[in-house]
Amino acid sequence: TGIYQGKLNVAWAYGVVFTSITRQQLRALSADGTVEAVFPEALTICQDEMTESVSQEAFRNKIAGLFTTRFRPAISPSTRDIIRRHLFPEVVIPAKKSDSNLLKVMDIQQELLARNIGEGHRVIHGVAGSGKTLILLYRCQYLAENSERPVLVLCFNITLANYIRECIADKGLSQKVHVYHFHDWCGIAARKFSLTVSREGPWFDKSFAALESAVDTGVITDTGYDAVLIDEGHDFDRRWLALIARLFDNSKRSLLLMYDDAQSLYRRERALNFSLASVGIQAQGRTSVLRVNYRNPECILSFAYAFSRDYFEKHRNQEVPLVLPEACGEKGKPPDILQCSSAEEEARHVAEWLGDKYALTGRWGDMAVLCPTQFAAQRLTEVLEERGIPFVISFTPADKKHYSHKDNVVHLLTFQSSKGLEFPFVAVINASFVHQGAED
Repeated sequence: TGIYQGKLNVAWAYGVVFTSITRQQLRALSADGTVEAVFPEALTICQDEMTESVSQEAFRNKIAGLFTTRFRPAISPSTRDIIRRHLFPEVVIPAKKSDSNLLKVMDIQQELLARNIGEGHRVIHGVAGSGKTLILLYRCQYLAENSERPVLVLCFNITLANYIRECIADKGLSQKVHVYHFHDWCGIAARKFSLTVSREGPWFDKSFAALESAVDTGVITDTGYDAVLIDEGHDFDRRWLALIARLFDNSKRSLLLMYDDAQSLYRRERALNFSLASVGIQAQGRTSVLRVNYRNPECILSFAYAFSRDYFEKHRNQEVPLVLPEACGEKGKPPDILQCSSAEEEARHVAEWLGDKYALTGRWGDMAVLCPTQFAAQRLTEVLEERGIPFVISFTPADKKHYSHKDNVVHLLTFQSSKGLEFPFVAVINASFVHQGAED
């Protein structure tokens, strides 16, 4: 207000940090004070002034000494995030169009983790919604800018691969970062290296077997990538991870594995019920844990855990301990539960719900309907067509390869295909379905 209206309302300062020069070495560079004139002691921090032996108070005083004004108002977390957004645009989380007025950035832990992932084998064990894919995208950008050869990204979920591929394209990195569904990559590698693939059985299984054999026999030792990043690694088979680990040796190349064993929705025997070291991933002491779920409010987290608590207790894994999610603080609203007497009634209610949400946001692409099988959505698709509600299905492999998070349509997905994706509004149909032969 007053004469200060329109002025920056935070204090700022500048200085130079010499990470490899001590104060004594800096002074010794010139006897006549020339260096001191260019780098005043009050505006420089040297190597020996920020070691573990320096007290916190002394270091804080050194930082405070950089400021030349008494105007030092406290900065709120929201103001801090606005500043971070302008200084480091790479930490900004792309917002849905319906949330275009909201600013979202990585939290401090996510940013520090993304910036400080080292070379060799690394593992990030994060709960659902903790930002694993976000960190993976950040890491892709860093590697693309600092690697001579391309970077490989692998995941098991075809729709998730499409989502990551689109995000990479938006950053202009498609030439340097190659994103594949695991079995697609096996097939491409088999063709690239002219491997003999058996015609008996599914092509994707035989492509993997041919690639595995070529690596085991030393025919293939290098795939042309400097680094590999694996998203949703809990869905990878032991043999798949062992193959990848052999191709991306800990001493020569980078491997980053992201996983959350609580999300293993495919075959349970594919879940990480083995140690990572047993498949050649050498990440002892280089595993980071993300515990906070930013995707869902507390009410939804509690609701979901109420269903899964007994299952998790029965399937505790000593090799890979389960990490339970923590809410980020937002309370939220509990999910609406509706018991329907028929598929017809269910389809009608869901269609009405979708229409209500569209009236709020004006965007169909913010909505998804999850179902256990394609058959479960048959009546719903008919009702949506009758009401003129645009939708797209992602049930078959061909459907999934055409998935785009940019399409302004309601997305109909199986539970498995929704893994790793995010929508502001989600409906689950036929929730009481239990697959034939399921034990749990």
